[in-house]
Amino acid sequence: MTPTSIEGASATLSELFQTTISKFGDHIAFRQGGSIWTYAEVGEMAGTFSENLRSQYGVKKGDRIALMVPNSIEFVVTAIAVIWAGGVLVNVNPYYTERELAHQLNDADVVIIIVGPSSTTTLGAVLDRTKIKTVIFSGGAERPRDNAAFTNVTTVNFQDALALANDTALEPVVCKTDDIAVLQYTGGTTGFPKGAILRHRNIASNSQQVKMALTPPLRPGEEIVLTALPLYHIFAFTVNFVTFFSLGATNNLIADPSDVEGLVQVMSTYPITAMTGVNTLYANIISSKNAASIDWSNFKVAIGGGSAILPITSAKWKALSGAHILEGYGMTETSPVMTVVPVDVEEFTATVGPGLPHTDIKIFDDDDNLLEQGQAGEICVRGPQVMSGYWKLDDLKDTVFNRHGYLRTGDIGFYDERGFIKIEDRKKDLILVSGFNVYPNEVEAVAASFALVDECACIGVPDESTAEAVKLFVVTSKPSEFSTANLRRHCRRQMAAYKVPKIVELVDALPKSTVGKILRRELKRMELAGAKGG
Repeated sequence: MTPTSIEGASATLSELFQTTISKFGDHIAFRQGGSIWTYAEVGEMAGTFSENLRSQYGVKKGDRIALMVPNSIEFVVTAIAVIWAGGVLVNVNPYYTERELAHQLNDADVVIIIVGPSSTTTLGAVLDRTKIKTVIFSGGAERPRDNAAFTNVTTVNFQDALALANDTALEPVVCKTDDIAVLQYTGGTTGFPKGAILRHRNIASNSQQVKMALTPPLRPGEEIVLTALPLYHIFAFTVNFVTFFSLGATNNLIADPSDVEGLVQVMSTYPITAMTGVNTLYANIISSKNAASIDWSNFKVAIGGGSAILPITSAKWKALSGAHILEGYGMTETSPVMTVVPVDVEEFTATVGPGLPHTDIKIFDDDDNLLEQGQAGEICVRGPQVMSGYWKLDDLKDTVFNRHGYLRTGDIGFYDERGFIKIEDRKKDLILVSGFNVYPNEVEAVAASFALVDECACIGVPDESTAEAVKLFVVTSKPSEFSTANLRRHCRRQMAAYKVPKIVELVDALPKSTVGKILRRELKRMELAGAKGG
C-alpha cells in the first residue's frame, strides 16, 4: 500500500508554516522590487490578518476565500493567513475572463476575495452574481467608484485589513490532515473547470517528497530561488512557495515574467541557487541580451514542468548556467508533482524521471490491464499527494480513478530501462496518420531544433487520404529566410515520413496560458473556425 503520510512531513500546512517561521525568523523570506521581508515579519503579518479574517470578517473553518493577485507579498501573507484561519484557499488567475471568474467563484461558494488592480473591473462585472460578502483590495487596487456592485459588499484596503486590531485573543484554529487546504481549479482529465480538492496532507506530503528528491544539493537556510511562475498555479504554489519556504529559502518574487530584461536584471543583482520554469521561460532567459551578466557560481537546480522541455532548450541552458534542466511531471490533481529527473543525472534525458518517493506510478492499457516496461499506455498514479476528488463532483470518481484505485492522468507514456518515465503525449493530442500514432511532443522537439524555428506547435487536421495530417505552426524571427521545404527535409532526416508535418503555417505568436504553456486546444479551435469560414 502507498502511504498516506510521509515521515518528516508536517501533518498540516498550518504546522509547516508555523514551524518554519519559528526556525528561520531572521532569514530573508521574500524579496521584491527592493523590499525584503523576514520570516518573522511574514509570520507577524499573516498572524494579524488571520485574526482579523475571523474577528472582523466572520471567517469560519472551511470557508472558501479567493486570492486573485500576482506574485507579491500580499499573496504569500494571505495564503498563510487563510490556512491559519482554517479557511480554504481558492487560487484564481488574475487574467480570467468574466465567464471563467463567475464560474469559479460560484462553484467554490467564495465568501471573501482578495483582488489586485488588474482584476477589479472583471470582478465588478460578476460580483452581484456571486455570494461574496467582502472584497479586499491589494497591490494598490482601489474600489471602482462607478460600479454599484461594490456598494453591496464590504470593501477594505489590504493594509487596513492588516492593521485592524482584535482586542480579544481568539483560540487557534486546529487544522487536521484531512481538512481541505486548497481548491485548485483545472480542466483536469475531463474538460471543464473543476476544483481539485487538495487537503493539508496532500500538499504537505508533496512538499516533503520534492525535498527528498532534491536534498542534497538543496540545503535548509541556504537557498535563493527565483519565482517567475505565478503562485496561483499549483506548480509554483507547492514547489516555489510551500517547499522552498519550508527550506528557509529566500524567494525572489517576479510579478511580470514577460518583462524578460527586468527578470534578468533581478537574476544578475541577486544570484540564485534554484529556479523553476516552463520551456518558454527558460528560452526567453537564454535569448536575453543581458543573460551573460548573470552570476551562476552558486546555481544548483533548474526544474522544468508544465509542458515538455525541448532538448535544444536544455542544451542551451546547460551552456549558459552549467546545469541541465531537470524535467518533472505532475498535474493539479497530484498537488502537483509526481516525478522528477534525479539531481545526480548529468545529461538531458528527454524523460520526466522516476516517481517521487512514496509515489506509485503504473502504466495501464485501455482495459486497466497492467503493462510491462517499455509498453506505452496511460500513466496512472497513487500516493499521498493525490487528491481525493473534485469539489461537488463525487460522481466523477469512477471516471477519474481506475478500478485499481489509481488516478488516471490522461497521459500516454512508458517506463524505459532505467525506470524513468517517457511521456509520449496526452491521449487527446494523439494524431492518427493512416492508423499510425503521431505524438506532437516528438514532432515539436525535432522541428524546434531547426535553426530558423523560434517556437512551434503541431496538431492533427482532417485529411482525405490519411484521415489526419500533421500541421505545424511556426514562429520565426527571420521569415524571409525560412523555407518550409528545408524544415521538412530536416524533420524527414529524424522522423518517419508519416510524422513529418504535411502543412506548415508561419504565425506571429502561439496561444499560451499565463504560465507560458502552449495551448494546442486553442490552435485546434482556430483551425476549426477557419475550416468553417470564420
